[in-house]
Amino acid sequence: MRNRFAPVLGVALWVAASMANAQATVVLKLQPKAGSSYKYSLVNETSAQGAPQKMKMTMSQTLKVISVSGGKITIEASTSNVKAEGMPASSAQELSKVKLTTVTDAYGKVLSSKAAGHEMAEAIASSLGGTGFAGVEYPRKAVGVGATWKGTIDLAKMLEASGLKTGGNKMTVNYKLVKIEKQGAKTVATIEQTFSGSATAQPPAGTQGGALNLSMRGKSTITVDVADGMMLSTRGEVTTSIKSGTQFNMTSTTTTTSKRV
Repeated sequence: MRNRFAPVLGVALWVAASMANAQATVVLKLQPKAGSSYKYSLVNETSAQGAPQKMKMTMSQTLKVISVSGGKITIEASTSNVKAEGMPASSAQELSKVKLTTVTDAYGKVLSSKAAGHEMAEAIASSLGGTGFAGVEYPRKAVGVGATWKGTIDLAKMLEASGLKTGGNKMTVNYKLVKIEKQGAKTVATIEQTFSGSATAQPPAGTQGGALNLSMRGKSTITVDVADGMMLSTRGEVTTSIKSGTQFNMTSTTTTTSKRV
């Protein structure tokens, strides 16, 4: 005799599972162990209006956790195996000499950064612009799927890397937790990030031309290991437009992907 309660039981189990998933929350924090290392492969592609070809760069990156103390995490990033298309080989190799040291709080907020090994090292450090470690800043509370929160990007600091001076422009960054799932032994959180903003900047000293009007918009998807808050993968795209009167107008799009290896 067929169990007449089977359909009802099936619906009940489905509802229970759905509610459990909806109610699941995670605390996203950076909590790696001092001395641990993380290795990634990175691909960076840039296409610019009027440029004959894309500029493509691939590299390996190692993140080494120098210290974890007093709510602060110090991480050193180094690159190797830099290969580039569309730029001089010597310039690509110079990037292998750069070491970037970043101090963040437990939520990924960049407290300070410094770089060495290249004449543009400090500009590279400035270009972080308070974007959050690995491009993401975590919320200060437990969150579930669908939760949103905000951060900021210091556009003035980012532009310093190009020698441009502007006021205290800050862009709002919107984050959304879109998925929590098990991948083997890991609990993985998937975060979407979007931002857009604009600024007027003065060109570098000694160069001709008037003020530059810049606009920037971007989106990315980031996966992190909930256990220690460290990044597993990213895929992002940033489009930048620069205009100066009617004489100069350039738009470029940069796509970056990274994956832990």
